[in-house]
Amino acid sequence: MITYVRYHDLVIDTMRLARQIPPDSAVIVGIPRSGMVPAAMLAAHLHLPLAEPVAFGLLGALLGGGHRDAQRLRPGPVVVVDDSCYMGRELRSAQGALVGIEREVITAVLYAHPDYENKPDMFVRSIPGPRFFEWNLFNHEVMTRSCLDFDGVLCVDPTMIESRDPAGYAQFIKTAEPLYVPRRCKVHRIVTHRRKKWHNNTAHWLKRHRVKCDRITMRRGSVEGNIEVDGTWKGRQYSADDAAELFVESDHRQAKRIYEVSGKPVICPTSGEVYQ
Repeated sequence: MITYVRYHDLVIDTMRLARQIPPDSAVIVGIPRSGMVPAAMLAAHLHLPLAEPVAFGLLGALLGGGHRDAQRLRPGPVVVVDDSCYMGRELRSAQGALVGIEREVITAVLYAHPDYENKPDMFVRSIPGPRFFEWNLFNHEVMTRSCLDFDGVLCVDPTMIESRDPAGYAQFIKTAEPLYVPRRCKVHRIVTHRRKKWHNNTAHWLKRHRVKCDRITMRRGSVEGNIEVDGTWKGRQYSADDAAELFVESDHRQAKRIYEVSGKPVICPTSGEVYQ
């Protein structure tokens, strides 16, 4: 079963983790990149200095907190924070960078894998795989096996006025603000109810925002805006694509319908729901 975690969940779970941090802790050390998000929140919430493992271990340097270096820190343990751990490579690497600082090192994550033998000292939730986070889904290698909706996923949705006005919609397609932009991996396929006449404009937008995909599937004809029709059509495209293992759809009603038609998992980042 797929688990999807949103930024909203991260904030709540970081505050839960804050209650576990020892009150005599001296500094929060965040593991770049995604670990720095909860680490910065914890440091601000607990009024503690913030550091990065290598710089702190080698140089005693701090990213913030009012101290020029680690020598001026109050006594107490160093808390190493990451968003999650699976095999624990990043935690072990961070601990290695802190060898010799002569302080207790405590490891803390928001999400731990239940099969990880050497769990961190503290964590908030145990989540088995597969699991995806809002902050890394679109740069995860699963994108190479995924179908993506366009409006509402890659870019913001058009307004009602833009949707109903051909000139306004043409302008929207050219200038739409990006939302979730995959850059690490090439997307397997984009499946959108945009009509094929907008293909060139859509391709130009993707190129401008450095989004690569193997295939763009667009609607033929003029039927648009019907949840049942659009969801069914997308579901059939997804079902017939043996290489596609995941669909990301912005509208929760369409997402449900896509799952019903295809029988394959669908993530709706707007609602945080996974249909599976």
